[in-house]
Amino acid sequence: MAEGLWWIMTLIIATLVMLPIILHTRDFRFLTSNILFVLVAVTWTRYIFLWSTHPLARSRPFRYVLLVICIPAIIYSVGALNDFQIFIDDYGLTPFTDHLRLDRQRSIAKYIKNEYIFFGVASVISSLALPVRLLISKWRQRNSTRV
Repeated sequence: MAEGLWWIMTLIIATLVMLPIILHTRDFRFLTSNILFVLVAVTWTRYIFLWSTHPLARSRPFRYVLLVICIPAIIYSVGALNDFQIFIDDYGLTPFTDHLRLDRQRSIAKYIKNEYIFFGVASVISSLALPVRLLISKWRQRNSTRV
């Protein structure tokens, strides 16, 4: 029940973060990776800090699946951030906002760049930190009777 509520909150956060981009851009080619960044950053950060309250915290298969998922998540996140930065260097964000007034273009472009980089870096950092947190949790679980 609590996990379902957390997922609903995560989807609401992702929607609110993505709403300005969806409403004010045309053909934003980084939309999928941006949504994944928000979902991964929020979910992994929640797991890092609230792991002991998760219903599957003692499940070994779930822990191993998360450990395995973190590796491609890091690779994908770094690659997507690199693609975004190369696109900005080559074309800027004007292709997505050229239909807006100049002042609105600047504000939306600034929002897109800051939001994408923030959640992209957050997803990389949380994907690096989550396996450490899972190993610490496993260590505590294993040694709880002896320590």
